Amino acid sequence: VLDEAHHLEERVTEAFSVSVSGEEMAEAARRLDKRRGRGRDAGGDAESIARRVETVFKGDAAALLRNDAETLRTRITAVEAVLTVAFGAAAGRGGGGWGRADTLAMNPPGSAVAEAARGAVTEALSELRAAAAGLSSRLGGWLKDIGEGRGGGEEDDHGLDLLKTHADAFSGFQSKLAVFLENTTTEHVRLLHRNPRDASWRLEVTPVDVSGLAGPFFEEKRAVVLTSATLTPGNSNPFILRRLGLDTSAGDSGTGARPAGGAKLVQLPSPYQLERQAQVYLASDAPEPGTPQHLEALVRLTAEVARTLGGRTLLLMTSNVRLREASARLHQLLQADGIQVFDSATENRAAEAFLASERAVLLGGERYGEGLDIPGKRLTCVILEKIHEGMTRGHLAEARKAREKSPIYDYDFPLRMIWLKQRVGRLIRSPQDEGAIVIFDPRVSRWSPGSRRVVLSALAPMPTRLATTAEALAEIRGRYA
Repeated sequence: VLDEAHHLEERVTEAFSVSVSGEEMAEAARRLDKRRGRGRDAGGDAESIARRVETVFKGDAAALLRNDAETLRTRITAVEAVLTVAFGAAAGRGGGGWGRADTLAMNPPGSAVAEAARGAVTEALSELRAAAAGLSSRLGGWLKDIGEGRGGGEEDDHGLDLLKTHADAFSGFQSKLAVFLENTTTEHVRLLHRNPRDASWRLEVTPVDVSGLAGPFFEEKRAVVLTSATLTPGNSNPFILRRLGLDTSAGDSGTGARPAGGAKLVQLPSPYQLERQAQVYLASDAPEPGTPQHLEALVRLTAEVARTLGGRTLLLMTSNVRLREASARLHQLLQADGIQVFDSATENRAAEAFLASERAVLLGGERYGEGLDIPGKRLTCVILEKIHEGMTRGHLAEARKAREKSPIYDYDFPLRMIWLKQRVGRLIRSPQDEGAIVIFDPRVSRWSPGSRRVVLSALAPMPTRLATTAEALAEIRGRYA
């Protein structure tokens, strides 16, 4: 049984991704040659390892390890330097295909500047890999010699433990660097992440298509239960199952994975009478999202709904900056009405405070869009700032869209509608609940009929219609006040 199964593609992607940072490698080098105080561990890990391997290595093992650690740090600094140049070149081109100011992709071809930067990055990472491989080889060789019985002498468990720990760490580093350097095909996205505040960096290799990776897990199971209200963008088309490569057809035909026995897909309907319990309004006259006018109109709408309902309102935002601005403005507008305002950006237990209050408005960011459970009359209206698009942007999303026949309808819209259904689902949490949802995004009214049908299908069976802000307010007042 897999709960919140609409996130399965993300979880499988994370499981098969490889990541390594300069900070963790530098910390491992510091632990190796850090000098300590008095006692049996005086001198640090390098000296403790040296004492343990003195019967299989007759040289100055501690000095060699310290030199190796310093070489590794030098190579890390060299990577930081070339990344500064690479990110600066990308920023000068406005991204230029390599990415945002904090993330670059190594896969796509770019301009002459990008190609030169890519070569310098590859060379610096190759030298860093060689340094990590040198440490791994030295430590692994000593460990092998001891294991083959040539160690002799008195057993020193502490030194042996340190030897194993550092051997494993640097073996892992060189392996991850190798994965990054060698996965140059379009089957993976290779990303460079950099924090400009401290020049720290991280490498990531992520599979583009995971449909064949989850198969072995599902094929071993007699039955699989995926629980989520949003496995599909509408009432059909099991989007998540397709992304995971699951074959839900009957019989033995088909190329996708299936639980043992090849059972058909069984989809269970919602236990709620959504067509009766909820009404959705698509605000046709809202200003353009992201503008100051949109935020001000959104705040005014929320304040009016809260006054009408005596609180009982949830506003979901896609930006914490705008969330804080909206919260401050609502405090000013609603204080005289005795309506409290709680927001997730400034209060860790905002949802609990909302539940404990008789007259209140709750503002939440992305984490409140899923899992928030407020059944009963405490919540009667959910207002969405807009239909979010962030999950369909970025290097990995672009690589995945490039494989689709119709990127907009096969990838963008399904993910956005699953996101939308999760947030709309905050309203009806029991058979007795009822209320309204206002999606404050005027772009829907300008979309093509086909695109609007996608939205209506995602929200079905809840009745959904285009309405002005005044029309929505009047109906909310008449039905729920």
